[in-house]
Order: sequence, then C-alpha cells, then structure tokens
Amino acid sequence: MDYMRRRGKTYCVVITVPIDLQPVVGKRQIWRSLKTRRYQDAKSAARKLLSVVDGLFNRMRNGMDQKLIDSMVAEYGLGTIAAQDKARLGVKVSDDPEYNAFMLYRADLLRSLKNPEVVGSVLAKAAAMYQREEANGNILSTPFATEAADMMLSHYNKQGLVGGPDEVTKDEFTEVVAAFAVAERHLFKVESERVLGITEDDSDYQYRLLRRWRSNLPVRKDPGIPFSELRELYHAEWSKTHAPDRARRKAKELERIERVFAECFGEVPRVRAVTPEMALEWRDYYQHEFYNEREPLENKSVDNALETLSAVFNWGANHKVKYTEGNPFRGLGLPSGVACEKSRIFESRELQAYFDLLADLHNPQRPELTWIPLVIAYSGLRCNEVAQLFVDDVQEREGILFFRVTGNEERHQRTKTEESKRNVPVHRTLRDLGLVGYVRKMQDMGESQLFPNLKWRESCGLYYDANASSLMNSPVNLISNDSKLRLYSLRANFRCSVEEALIAPALASHDRGEVVAGEGYSPFLDLALNNVMGHRVKGNTGDTVYRKRQLGIMNKVVQLAAYPVDLSRLKAVLVGD
Repeated sequence: MDYMRRRGKTYCVVITVPIDLQPVVGKRQIWRSLKTRRYQDAKSAARKLLSVVDGLFNRMRNGMDQKLIDSMVAEYGLGTIAAQDKARLGVKVSDDPEYNAFMLYRADLLRSLKNPEVVGSVLAKAAAMYQREEANGNILSTPFATEAADMMLSHYNKQGLVGGPDEVTKDEFTEVVAAFAVAERHLFKVESERVLGITEDDSDYQYRLLRRWRSNLPVRKDPGIPFSELRELYHAEWSKTHAPDRARRKAKELERIERVFAECFGEVPRVRAVTPEMALEWRDYYQHEFYNEREPLENKSVDNALETLSAVFNWGANHKVKYTEGNPFRGLGLPSGVACEKSRIFESRELQAYFDLLADLHNPQRPELTWIPLVIAYSGLRCNEVAQLFVDDVQEREGILFFRVTGNEERHQRTKTEESKRNVPVHRTLRDLGLVGYVRKMQDMGESQLFPNLKWRESCGLYYDANASSLMNSPVNLISNDSKLRLYSLRANFRCSVEEALIAPALASHDRGEVVAGEGYSPFLDLALNNVMGHRVKGNTGDTVYRKRQLGIMNKVVQLAAYPVDLSRLKAVLVGD
C-alpha cells in the first residue's frame, strides 16, 4: 500500500515494507521526501523510487551475500548444539517437524554408544576428518553439510529472506554448503567436548566460536509488550492517585484508543513497533473514520485522545522497566483554528473504476476481497461486521433476506456499540451478483464462516487481519492517491445514495414550484437509515408502529441505494464461481 502524501507543502512517498522483510529492515513503513510541490513531478519521482525499492526488496529476498550465509550458519550451529543437549536428555527438540526429524536422526547415530568417552572419541575423529577434507578441497562431499544447507535454505525461504530452490544459483548453493561444512567441523569438535561435560565456561574454543555465532545472528528488533498490556499497567498506576469515577472514565477512554488501533491497523500493535508514521495514521483514522463516519471529530476531541496516548507512552518510556524507547505521539496535536479536512466519498467514475478493478482482480480462492467491498457498498455494514459473518447469519424472515449482525463470545463476533446489533436486509444487487449462490456454496462445503479465509486472532479480536485489510484497500490506491478515499468510504457512499433517494421527491416538487410537505419521506425512514448504519439514535426510538414494521421499513431503505455504474463485468466473474 504505497502512495503519496503531503508534508506541509512538499510531497513525499510512503513505502510499505513487505511483512516478510520487516524484521530485516526494522520498519513497517519508509517515508521519503520527493522534494517537489508539483503533483505531476512528484508522481513521476514516486514511480521511479518505487521501482528502485522493489528491486531492492527482491535482492534482499534472493541475494545470498556473506552476511546472510553467516546468519544461517550461526542460527543452525547454535540451534544444533541446543538440540543435541536436549536430545541427550530425551527432551523434544523443536516444534518444526523437519528440523526435529533432522536433529533426532543425527542424535540416533550416536545413541548406541553409551560410553561418553567413546562418543567423544568418535566425534573428535569426525571433526578431524572434516578438517582433512577441508584442507584437500573436498569439503562438499562431507556428510550432513548438504542436508543442513538444504534445511536452512528452506527455513529462510519460508521467512521470505531467500528465494526458492529455482532462484538459488549453483554457485550460491556451493558457497552455502561449503560454509555449513566448516560449521559441521566446529560442531563435531564442540560436541566431542560437551558429551564429556566440558561446557562453554570451561572451553576457550567453545567460548570464541559461540560468541562469534551469536554476533552473526540476524538482528530482530524487540517489538515490546502489546499496547493492551501497556495501557492496563498505566491505568493501574494512574488510578492510585485519582477518584474512582475518573478512573472508570479513563479506563473507557483507553479501551476506545485500543479499538482505534485494532480497526486502523487490523491488530493491536506492540508498543516498540509503533512508529511516528503509524501515530500519524492513527490520528487521521480516529478523526475521520472511527467515531463518526459522516463528519470528522473536532480538533479538541482528537487532541484530548492524543494527550492521553502521549501520557501512556511517556509513562512507558520513563518507567524503570522502560517499556518503550520513545513517544511517537509527541507533538501530533492539531493546530488550533485550522478546520480539519473532511473525508470524501467515491465519485461515480471512481466507483466504476473500482468495481472494474474488483472484477479484474477477483480470485476465487480469496472471494472475501471481492464480496466484502460489495456488501459494504450495498448495505452500509462496517468492514469487520461483514468479515465476521457466519453462514447462518444470512437469514430470511417475512420473505426478506438479511444479514444478522450480532455479538457472540464463542464465535468471537463483536459489534462496535449496542446499537450495532441489527438485521440488515440484503440489497437486490447483491442477489443479482450471486450472493445467495455463494452462501449455498459455503454451506455445501461445510464451512461455518461466510469467509473462511478470515480467521480470528486473539491479539486483536478481529476476523480480517492487517494483510487482508491492505489487500482490500490496494484497488482504492490504484485509482486514487487521495488518503481520504479508502475502502471505508463505500459506507459513506451508501448513506449518501439513500439520503439522496429519500429527499429526491421533495427536491423535484421544489423545482416544479410546488410545496408538498414530507413527500417521499417520513421519520420512520430516517430512523431506519440510522438503524441500518448501526448509529446511535437520539430521542424516542420505541414507536410501536415502527417496531412492528422495522425489518420491512429497513428493507425499503436499503433498496434505495443505487449507483450509476455498470456491474456486468463483476456479475460475469461472480455468478460463474
């Protein structure tokens, strides 16, 4: 999800680091100034920079430089020593079946030799043999080295750090095997000492070798504790010096802040992983999307939340345990007297381009990436409300097909507010696009979830994760680089479409010079629209007539949503699934 943003008057490009390379790079995003105020110049420079960065990411994945080989050898060497220590004690070596089997195979070769002195002698001879082969240039023919190199290349490939077998050249593989053959010589010598009870503290040879290997291990930044844990620790300390009623209000505020993290990033991040760029994104999401989808929050409300967040991170940075190194929320307060920028909806041409992209990018193996945006656009549901639906949440009553949005602890379904628990009728367009057939297909496959690829994660309690959320926003970024236009804008499109349809008769009467009070509109319809959207409604909402006819009135409201777009391409790919 790479796109341009403005910092002051100058454009910059935001580059999202692939998940598999984030441990290596140490960042989730990279911001680089394009050093221009002209949009066209910035766009051209951004394309060139992104092309260079893509090449760099590929080299990081596929390149077999000496540092990468040293880190593989170090990880293998230290892991082997620890595994052999466990194997001698009969303890399970690893949860990785491939690695576990390899280590046990190696240990079994020596298990029949009961006498530690005999084992030590065998291992010492093996080390000497490796040294002779190394001196004679025949080291690639030694046992274990090729198997170990294959195993570690496979392990690093799964992490995305090296390419697959077809991408590693013969010369590179030879270099890796040679490095592992040298490591095997060291391992046999270390093992010959350890079976006799000689530890790292007693052996200069082990001390120097293991110290070098530990220094060659890949650097992985400590992400720290989850924010949820930090805010609980902060609140426990804060409550000691404040009245109980204030402590309860502070607890609710901190819980709301955590929910913003979960919705904005698809997860509750760990505190050391929160960057200034993430803090800025959190602020924008909170102001424009989290609390009120129709209008952005006032600057003062956003500043109050930022002040609380800044206090939490300051406390974490100054605590004796030092939970975080700094405060990424410092100085993010909004300037007073400056009106906040409103988020916007899709224009008709953008909506057509977006729906066409959904058709072009449709993947039958990932149907949620197509269906979730469509359900949002034609029902007004929130993204997570759609993602967490189960098959039996699509129900029919009084001849009306509807989505049941509810909370269920066992299924880990949750709603934003109590008013968000509701039944939302299915739009006729979704029927035409094959939604009923898709639901029936999931039933026939024995799936319980409507979108089984989206799994609940305990770390954030959401069904769709950060990766899926980014994938659903990618087509939006392809049609516009406006940061105020994203997947969630479809919800605003739905509301605007319904509101326009509700007031259209009155506007037509006004244009004809007629006065027709309330034509085509009623309080019931306004109430139903808020209920469809899951918004809190002020005033009396318990009217008997409305409650008896609620589902029918909501169905009338939902069916009013219409867009001037051609869905034939989408229908062609969805109905045929």
